[in-house]
Amino acid sequence: MGLALVISGLFLSPLETGEWLNDFKASTERARKEDKDLLVLFTGSDWCSWCIRLDREVFSREGFTLEARKRFVLVELDFPRRLEQPEKIREQNEALKKQFAITLWPTVYLLDARGRPYAKTGYEAGGEKKYLKRLEALRKRKEIRDRALKAATSAKGLERARHLDKALSSVGDLAELADFYADIVAEIKTLDADNKGGLKFKYSSWIVRTALRGGDFDGALKKLEVLMRSMPLEGLSKQEAYYLKGTTLNQKEDLEGSIAAFKVALSAAPKSKRGKSLRAILRALQED
Repeated sequence: MGLALVISGLFLSPLETGEWLNDFKASTERARKEDKDLLVLFTGSDWCSWCIRLDREVFSREGFTLEARKRFVLVELDFPRRLEQPEKIREQNEALKKQFAITLWPTVYLLDARGRPYAKTGYEAGGEKKYLKRLEALRKRKEIRDRALKAATSAKGLERARHLDKALSSVGDLAELADFYADIVAEIKTLDADNKGGLKFKYSSWIVRTALRGGDFDGALKKLEVLMRSMPLEGLSKQEAYYLKGTTLNQKEDLEGSIAAFKVALSAAPKSKRGKSLRAILRALQED
């Protein structure tokens, strides 16, 4: 793998090695031309111990590169602390770090040729063969997504919205990927404008989850209250709304408020999969 190297004071980019590219735009163009996906590695080549291990155990292995390049254009976005980088590459990488909400190192995203992510992973022990098997398993998410998108082409109304929902639900954390699928998200919310399918709330609640992950509990509660007033909630969508409220109040150490919210969530759909976990949560909180 072409990690950043300084040789005689010169920067040797992954692009120059012919294996890993560091120009994201050029990489997506190549992926479209060659009808391949992209494997995008966010790494810290000279400070991140897990990144260095992943490189040594997997990415720098010739067997991995030869096999992976059959299906992927390989892209390295490096964030070194000591090694020099061209300003253009550094600025590109910082922008992509923000766009992909990178907080863990290393992070590996799999993208389709249009640049839309469909899976995410990171360091995994076991060497190159195990990692290649993991990548093949993750590629199946794209197959599920694409089958659902194809099914949506012949459907209308709420049925179409459900196919689109299945497509997006197959690719991982919806909140992280919202910007990449903004057109599909907007259509789902339009198709389920009255929230009869619970999808309008599901896709509108991303802003609440984002605030919650960022530790802005008061902001999450305010956004959630606005959402809950803006649309009818019943069944699973009501359960999810009050589950989010209970989770947020619990983070704020409001035990009484979180228990009350979780009870409403349970009563909204007691036989659901979430209902089972809510019973366990309530038992644990009430025992405290």
